[in-house]
Amino acid sequence: MLDAWLERQVDLEDGMASPSRCDALAICSLREELGVLTVEAKLHESFDWTINARLARGLSVGETTRTRRLLERLRLPPEGSGHLRYQLLHRVLCAVLEAKRYRARHAAMLVQSFSAKASRFSEFHDLAVAMGYGTVNQDRISGPIVIEGVGLRIGWVSDPA
Repeated sequence: MLDAWLERQVDLEDGMASPSRCDALAICSLREELGVLTVEAKLHESFDWTINARLARGLSVGETTRTRRLLERLRLPPEGSGHLRYQLLHRVLCAVLEAKRYRARHAAMLVQSFSAKASRFSEFHDLAVAMGYGTVNQDRISGPIVIEGVGLRIGWVSDPA
């Protein structure tokens, strides 16, 4: 690890004033190139609203645009993504954007679960399937898919307290 930050704010490049926040972000040395790792720590809380619930709340034009732009940038169709969790979209895109910022070709987004029951793993799994990773398992990292030129891996790490 070359550098790391807690509560790292990431501009989602959508013109909105409020950034996303990663619980942790690390710049890592991968042999002769850089990689970016973002971590979202969870106990039992959800990954925020589903996309459908969020849109049904009557969002501002900017918030609606942000939601649709997250789906677009992650190559997720709006009509099949309503069950996905808004916060997970943020965190995955943060990994890609920070990798691009550091000119890294590799990124990973990990969920660090402190729940003995692996609460919310199904929400993570739904996103993985929708993004084209297929079935993912706990305590494993996926193979990469390329998003905006960055090889992105995702994973769920269990560490029950």
